[in-house]
Amino acid sequence: MSWTEKKINQTIIDIKKKASEDESFRKLCLDNPNEAIRKISDMEVPEGVKINIIENESGVDHTVILPPEASAHKAVVLDQIAGGKTGSCQHMNRPLF
Repeated sequence: MSWTEKKINQTIIDIKKKASEDESFRKLCLDNPNEAIRKISDMEVPEGVKINIIENESGVDHTVILPPEASAHKAVVLDQIAGGKTGSCQHMNRPLF
């Protein structure tokens, strides 16, 4: 079985539910997200994919995740140009898995 958008979305729902009910699983999500994903989905996160799970702090209404710094994005684009790749920055819109 491979990762599909439906499987990714269901895995996220399942992780949120289990992490809200099980403190040890919640800790696993924060300490080792790939292992938490494997446990909940019975599927491995593809090699090279880095997952970061964060928790919303008590009393905080929204957590905002900032994009990479502009200089980091510029370096990726320059690498693409140097490597002969053209077009839009597809890497920014790729699926999680």
